[in-house]
Amino acid sequence: MKANIEKFEALVSPILSDWHIEADERIANKVWQDKAFDIALRVIRHMRVNKISQVRLVDDMGMKAQSLNRILQGKENLTLETICRFESALNITLIEVIYSSTEAYEPEVVKSVTPSQFTAQSVAKESINLDSIGYEKLGA
Repeated sequence: MKANIEKFEALVSPILSDWHIEADERIANKVWQDKAFDIALRVIRHMRVNKISQVRLVDDMGMKAQSLNRILQGKENLTLETICRFESALNITLIEVIYSSTEAYEPEVVKSVTPSQFTAQSVAKESINLDSIGYEKLGA
């Protein structure tokens, strides 16, 4: 039994590990890391299908090979600028922003109220319906 304990102690490092700090960072950054990985996978697949080498992509994008390598591993928090540079260099769409006309966001004026009409009681009876940006009566 003593021999096993000695073997174990010989294998165990006397330096305390910070594994829990790294694990907490991975948990905290999971959302953007998952998206970065998905983007990296899409870029790699496009490069393979179109026979684009990393050397060529580095030249086209004007970046360092080490930076591209970290991006392709999904380890970089990509900026919109970098994503746009990939889209331009590879002629693909990596992210799409859903655009809606500004008319959909303009609030509709439902009724006019003068300042003299505002009382604590009248304000309490009115509520804003955020779905329609209008007013509706509460209660009776």
